[in-house]
Amino acid sequence: MREDEERRTLLNDKKTSYINNDHHQHHSSRLEWAESSWTRFLYVLCWWWMKPLLYVAYKRSLTVDDLDDIPHVDKAMLLLDRLSAYDWSLTTTWNIVWKEFGKEYIFASLFLIPYLITCIAQPLLFRQILLNIMNEKGSHTVSYMYAISLFISIILQALMHRQNIFRAARVGIRILNALTMMIYIRVLSLKSTSLKDMNIGQIMNLVANDVSKFEELCSYLGYLVEGVLETIIIFGLLCWIMQPIPTLCGFALLPIFILIQLYFGRKFAQYYEATVVCSDKRIQAFSEFIHGCHIVKMYNWEKPLGDRIVQMREHELASIRRASYFHALNVTLFFTSTSLFALVTFGSAWLLGYPLDIANTFPALSFFSLMRVNFMYYLPLALEKISVAKSASRRIDLFMRLAMKQDNHSSLSASLINEQQKGKIMISNASFSWHNDMPCLSLSDLTIEQGTFVGIVGPVGSGKSSLFAAILGEMNLTDGQINTNNSSFSFAAQLPWIFEDTFRNNILLNRPFDQQRYRNVLHACCLDDDISVFGSRDDLIMIGENGINLSGGQKARVSLARALYTDVDIYLLDDPLSAVDHKIAKQIYEKCIGPYGLLKNKTRLLATHQTQFLSESHQIIYLSYGHIDKQSYLNEYSIRENDTNRNEKSKLSSLFDDHKSMDDNQSIIVDEKPLNDGASWHIWYHFFTAPPFGRIGLCLLIVVFLLGEALNNAANYWLNICLKQSGEDQPISTKSVCIYFVNVRDHNKSPAAALSLTYAMYVALMFSWTVRQLSEANMMMISGERIDEYSNLPREDDEGSYKGLVQTSPKWPAHGKIQFSNYSLRHRLNLQYAIRNIDLNIEAGQKIGIIGRTGAGKSSLFKGILRFVNRSCVDGKIFIDGVDISRITLYHLRSHLSVIPQQPILFNGTLRYNLDPFNSYSDEQCWMALEDVQLKQFVSNHSAGLLMSISESGKTLSVGQCQLICIARAILKKSKIVLIDEATANVDQKTDDLIQTVLKDKFQDRTVLTIAHRLNTVAKYDRILVLDTGMIVNFDTPTNILHSYC
Repeated sequence: MREDEERRTLLNDKKTSYINNDHHQHHSSRLEWAESSWTRFLYVLCWWWMKPLLYVAYKRSLTVDDLDDIPHVDKAMLLLDRLSAYDWSLTTTWNIVWKEFGKEYIFASLFLIPYLITCIAQPLLFRQILLNIMNEKGSHTVSYMYAISLFISIILQALMHRQNIFRAARVGIRILNALTMMIYIRVLSLKSTSLKDMNIGQIMNLVANDVSKFEELCSYLGYLVEGVLETIIIFGLLCWIMQPIPTLCGFALLPIFILIQLYFGRKFAQYYEATVVCSDKRIQAFSEFIHGCHIVKMYNWEKPLGDRIVQMREHELASIRRASYFHALNVTLFFTSTSLFALVTFGSAWLLGYPLDIANTFPALSFFSLMRVNFMYYLPLALEKISVAKSASRRIDLFMRLAMKQDNHSSLSASLINEQQKGKIMISNASFSWHNDMPCLSLSDLTIEQGTFVGIVGPVGSGKSSLFAAILGEMNLTDGQINTNNSSFSFAAQLPWIFEDTFRNNILLNRPFDQQRYRNVLHACCLDDDISVFGSRDDLIMIGENGINLSGGQKARVSLARALYTDVDIYLLDDPLSAVDHKIAKQIYEKCIGPYGLLKNKTRLLATHQTQFLSESHQIIYLSYGHIDKQSYLNEYSIRENDTNRNEKSKLSSLFDDHKSMDDNQSIIVDEKPLNDGASWHIWYHFFTAPPFGRIGLCLLIVVFLLGEALNNAANYWLNICLKQSGEDQPISTKSVCIYFVNVRDHNKSPAAALSLTYAMYVALMFSWTVRQLSEANMMMISGERIDEYSNLPREDDEGSYKGLVQTSPKWPAHGKIQFSNYSLRHRLNLQYAIRNIDLNIEAGQKIGIIGRTGAGKSSLFKGILRFVNRSCVDGKIFIDGVDISRITLYHLRSHLSVIPQQPILFNGTLRYNLDPFNSYSDEQCWMALEDVQLKQFVSNHSAGLLMSISESGKTLSVGQCQLICIARAILKKSKIVLIDEATANVDQKTDDLIQTVLKDKFQDRTVLTIAHRLNTVAKYDRILVLDTGMIVNFDTPTNILHSYC
């Protein structure tokens, strides 16, 4: 199937790219070498294959290059192939995992058989030692033989146990990687309509939480069988040692424990499902918070959004606490089980007159200790993990059964598809919907011929982006037919997606590098000039997350270049020219889209509000309210008139050049420093003294620990007294076991010897367990170290610097006057100044347009007003109504400013919440603001009105509608100062004119600063500020500015 092949190609290319670009040269897998032949089984059994790595670690600290490559059977691509063959709609994740990995897990669990044998053999050997000591004719040699056998069994037990832990965990990691890859592939295959039932928080939680439950299950599932089998064997042996009736009395507790565990298992599943629902919401909200952090600071929304996340976390913690109570009861049963078994068994034997001697009671205690570990600890954990994994499986099933994109969403059969018709689209009486059967896009008859240039126009929210989504199969086809003739597509989204990688790979997207194609694409997207100013690193310069070190125009052109780099049949271009100035837009059109451009022989659909570029199109589709409006059309006169107007205003085009220079030769991405010596002690201290108990909690923990040791020593002392009363005056100590083996003929010391041997048998095991727990705790505390490092990052200066804070009038700012006094700003201390020596007075109520090339300092000016840059990187002062803004709190400053950003950000919730998260305004005021931005009718048509649901990032709305909502926020806030960053770039000309009228009316008494990428936006402003290389080169009226550059 075509889309499966495309996804496979993407993954294979990604794999090839990682291999080619990986700077870490790993040694071939020594584990794979050891497992390749049975003659090397000792290497596997005794972990000798790790010897070279351990030797290097002994000599110096390990690096990534020192690690071996992973075995072939553990590679993610192979694991993906194993799961891809299944039809997830017909079966469950649980069944698939068991069918595919069950045999491997059973094989890994076979090590539990010798482990079980060695565990049971130790109390039996212990009993034989005691019998030999108590026997006056006992042989010295026999005692030593039993002791050596006991020692060997302990060694074998440790070896078998570690092999089982390693191999079970290895199978668990395979399951985790395979499921993670499957979820990743399924996300790429889903329709956008399917994501209404599964938001980003749920998907992230599936990968970060749910799939790991299968890995955890593998660590304990084997003990379910091993614990039951061990209990049956121990029951038989105790019937032989202690007689059947006392044993039956003791084992009568087992049904009670089993019922309790089954009840706990159900509760764990219930609380897990409640917890993950809360986790989904928290992760979703936190992801949005991080993604929109810059906008949150602009709007001063830290508190409402922070409180929202804290409230979600509290609900999540409530479910976790309830589950923890049951887990605590489980642990209590674990610690008390040995005493309860011993009490009932020995008590019934004493009451029934059965003899209790040293050779019976101490081995029985050893057997009870075995049951405590495997039956009372591992088995309950296994039941808990099974319940949790079952719940995780159901959640994964729901995701895997979401509707996928169809390979060919036409009702026509594949045999009717003509390969020569690739690039042609035919739509017949088709209706499409997003979330229900109610169509939001209806197309009667539409045919797009192969190799044609088609323009798509219409007002905001008319369905332009929806048409592209319908063609790509992202929407539900509810009626009619659509036939794309099995064509391949490439899509340039309206909002560019830039990821953290090199400039080149942001275009290649891990695809094979075709140098000629790459150069042609760079030239068509006007990116060759940008690369020339990137410095010595050329196109290998690192781009930060979300393209933080690129301009808005550069991000749009990189996104366009990524779409063009793929050679496909049809190109869908969703308004890629809105983020660039007219000069660059015209060049891109001519080099890329026009009749002589790179795509001249391809089918290309361009959705745009810049209708001057449609004069050479073969076809224009005018959309209105989700329908093709055949009554409205763009005639040649209107196109030429639009083009003429823009040409008249392009005389300052040199001031809008979109090539951003890179003065910073250092990468903005810093590698995380590894910890060579583990977590520092102060991290441990902070961990144990964390809220809510603080240092009191640490003291209480120490007291409880000492109390437990005191009670344990008291019990030993009491037992010692009892033994002394029986004629024994040898102090009880683990060390005394050596004395008994040296002087084994002293038969009168058998009780003390039995007690010492009981402790000695578990010294090695407990010591090994303690070391392992300490190692795991130290590894886990690395997370604490990272959190501590994050918490110590420098915060925004909110203390008024060394001068302190000042009090302002309650009505500040009453006028909105802004004054820059010799102001300079740089983004980091090692960089040059982005703006320099700015002396500027802006009177209250003035409307100021700010223009200049990319990198001229326009956005830096806004950052200075909002105080986004550290005080150490700033010289000079900014005054608002005579108040130095560096001497007031950030909350006070930003709460009195309104910002309309270039890229709108909406949050998951209701429309009203997105307008007014503080709930400071009435519904009437919200409706008036929506009416001002031409959205009242749209919202009124929705049944929920102001409470209509907004999905993450506003995906249920068009980009233009999201931008209008951002403008409505500013209208509501009524701040005296408004900062606008090309707020109408994504709306049509008619809506733009209306918005400009609204802004002029609503912001009449406000000071407005507007960063403009198009002159018509600020042509009627009071003054225009021209910046170049961070300095003011002109500040005058629009008329004078235009005349000075003619």
